[in-house]
Amino acid sequence: MKVFSRNKYLFFLLIACVAIPFLIVPILFFVNAYTLFPPLPGVEYKEWVSFLGGYLGGAITFGGVFLSIRQMKKAQIREEEIRKIEKEYDVLSDFVQKIDPYFCNNTYYEFATLTYISREQYVSYLHTMQSKISEKLSLINIDNIYTNAATEIFDIMSKCDACKNTCNLYKIKKEFIAINAKQAHIRERIIDVQRLVKNKIDTVNIMNLESNTRMLIEKYPGEDFSENLRTVEQLKITLDNVDELKMGIVKNLEKLVEDYVNDYIPKMITLLKFYKHERLKSVAKHCM
Repeated sequence: MKVFSRNKYLFFLLIACVAIPFLIVPILFFVNAYTLFPPLPGVEYKEWVSFLGGYLGGAITFGGVFLSIRQMKKAQIREEEIRKIEKEYDVLSDFVQKIDPYFCNNTYYEFATLTYISREQYVSYLHTMQSKISEKLSLINIDNIYTNAATEIFDIMSKCDACKNTCNLYKIKKEFIAINAKQAHIRERIIDVQRLVKNKIDTVNIMNLESNTRMLIEKYPGEDFSENLRTVEQLKITLDNVDELKMGIVKNLEKLVEDYVNDYIPKMITLLKFYKHERLKSVAKHCM
């Protein structure tokens, strides 16, 4: 609305600049005909015609330059907006393509097929795995793509409420919400993996505590280590269901990862292409 008002005022100003000289002619005719005022000395008709022609030519030139600058500015803004959309699409597509859903699946099966190694190696291995999972979790995070894409789309929706142009951007909002819900399941499963890793580390630490307690009992037979043993037994009870939890998650993840690879990523890429297409159309309509 502000842009329209500004353009309207500029248009009227241009018309006024062109019209003013032509209003002077009937005024001068009236003055010379009825001699209400003394005629302008030394001003002949042909001189006024020459002046008006030059003035009109200058006004037309000014108007042409003004319109050219305006069109160039519009084209520059449109090109900048297109570059922004292209970059936005590339960033989002790159983010989606980099997500590796097989990582979490392989991690689960590493638990399922893990053979016994020394306790020191086992703890080191689990800490390394926990670090890898934390790094992957920071990438596969629903907030990342939600912030980069969906928030931008919600902002566009608010602009579209006042737009009269026909557009399909409003359809994307619902799709993004539905697809992001699937990614939330992946995130939850990776959190489960982190919990399993912690339980595994706790299990090894409990084993070490129990072994050290037995050694102390043998070395100092007169000392009372019953409190230590009770603590070990209580810790064991809290971790009795670790293996059942592990196998249940592994079984559940097979279908989850299959859906993620075959459904989530292709849909997200298609949605991003549709989003880019509609955004470019909106720029062409000057509705954004």
